[in-house]
Amino acid sequence: MFNKLNQSILLLLLLAVLLFLTSAVLAHGVHLDAYVEGNKIIAEASFSDGAAIKNSEINIYDEHGYLLNTYQTDENGIVEFKIPVLEDLKLVLNDNLGHQAQYIVKRSKLPAEFQSSNSESKMEAVNDVSEEQLRIIVSEELDKKLAPINHDLDQLSNSGPGMTEIIGGIGYIFGLMGLYFYFKKREN
Repeated sequence: MFNKLNQSILLLLLLAVLLFLTSAVLAHGVHLDAYVEGNKIIAEASFSDGAAIKNSEINIYDEHGYLLNTYQTDENGIVEFKIPVLEDLKLVLNDNLGHQAQYIVKRSKLPAEFQSSNSESKMEAVNDVSEEQLRIIVSEELDKKLAPINHDLDQLSNSGPGMTEIIGGIGYIFGLMGLYFYFKKREN
């Protein structure tokens, strides 16, 4: 009933439809990002398309695997909490659809005041600021100011392919199909 050209066109259209349908499945993944700001950790939960994961559970574990606390994300997919211990912390997101994501906040990312175990480095007088204390203060302020920038950079590096890449990929596929049909036609 169909000649070979019509069958090839039908196959090509079916392939294109299948490619577009699978992109909806890829938008289904979850992402968890966290950064330190002052004495708090801020975690942001989102789907791979950037939409916030609302009212989902984030469990906080210490480096030995013990559950320290559980928090709920707000309407923007954000959780803020004070740093509970001076250890690597594992944050585990459980969304309401059964997906999981995790993020590890390294001990080295915690503010300098949590890193210092030496009690002599604390302020002894209000007006007397030592060089070490000044370094701690500057480090804390830089962490506060740079945390949103680090977060934005992390989100940019985790973003999926854009429209240009998708259309380019489809064009590449059509180009390969064109070569195939050209050489197929040449054989006949």
